[in-house]
Amino acid sequence: MAEFDYTALRADGSRARGRVEARDADTAETSLRHEQLYVLSLRQRRRRALPDWLTREISLGQALSSRELAVWSRQLSTLIQAGVPIVESLRIQVKQTHRRAFRQALATMVARIESGDRLSQAMAEQKMWFPPLVRHLIVAAEISGTLSATLDRLAQHFELAHRNQEKIKSAMAYPLVVGVASIAVTLFVMVRIVPTFVTAFAGYGARLPWATRLVLAISHFLTHDGWMILVALVALLVGDRWATARRRRYRKKRAELLLWLPIVGELRQKQVLADMTRTMSLLMASATPIVEGLEVVRHVVDNEALTDTLNESRTQLQAGRRWSEVLAGNRWIPPMVSEMIGVGEQTGSLDQMLGKVADLYETEVTTMAERLQSLIEPVMILFLAAVVGLIVVAVLAPDFQLLRVIH
Repeated sequence: MAEFDYTALRADGSRARGRVEARDADTAETSLRHEQLYVLSLRQRRRRALPDWLTREISLGQALSSRELAVWSRQLSTLIQAGVPIVESLRIQVKQTHRRAFRQALATMVARIESGDRLSQAMAEQKMWFPPLVRHLIVAAEISGTLSATLDRLAQHFELAHRNQEKIKSAMAYPLVVGVASIAVTLFVMVRIVPTFVTAFAGYGARLPWATRLVLAISHFLTHDGWMILVALVALLVGDRWATARRRRYRKKRAELLLWLPIVGELRQKQVLADMTRTMSLLMASATPIVEGLEVVRHVVDNEALTDTLNESRTQLQAGRRWSEVLAGNRWIPPMVSEMIGVGEQTGSLDQMLGKVADLYETEVTTMAERLQSLIEPVMILFLAAVVGLIVVAVLAPDFQLLRVIH
């Protein structure tokens, strides 16, 4: 995107000066004309060349969160329902968007649509901002002429996803804070407090109790060699990131391990199944063929083990089998899911049945997260009690040992 300084005439004959961002001079002039400005002069601003790594905007994680996608979809749907043209609707969103990179992406989309492209074509170049689900449904909506209704369904979908994510975060926030605080306090006491009190007793020549020796050994390790733990954790994290990005077999084994874990694995499985069935329900309600829908859903499902299941489903469906038959007996798909999908296939209400499955699993995920919270709290209390008890014994035991030495 380039920046242009302009001088223009307003409708009342007064002059206006300012700056506009556009792909080229023609696009900038077209944009100004839409604002009822008659361009007198237009000059591109010179920018000092900087290395690409300095000018590239850093993006961590998902480009747009569920909440941001819900807001974008809801705003665009409302504006279109009010009769505002798509170009003007996007231009309004450009002015309201605070994220600079996303604002530039929307401005690029405006320029593409003004040059004759459809919304879906303009979005195709913005894959980092719009997930496959959004792009696919926009294409289907343009064909069927239901863009506003589709955007409204997308907004509802992302709003529900955001609410479910917030419920899980709220349920896990307290145990996480307590856990981090417990570890931090324990490390501080072991490294800074305990050695000061306990080491003083060593000068009396008495043999220290086992609890005191243990605490001193841990404190010595943390003080002098604790960096090894940090290095190991960083190496483990970097190695996991590298293998996840480059090794599909590793991703699959990692995903299977997460699903096999007690409690956490079940929670993860239900969360993925809820995402899968909710997204598939939305696609089926938009008249998307099931094979194409599975292609979109496999990009939504964040688990390689279940992605393989979806790939196998696509292959078997193309061979003429029913989806419920393919899922039956799969170790990652509960029998209830395949049974309800089978009922939906027989009654012609597969989208509604998938929505009910999603409702069920979303409720179970919230319930399990709350139960996990109630389980973690006593575990944290027991952990703190054990640590405090060990430290108290380590500090008080030398007192009794010292009394015997004195007497």
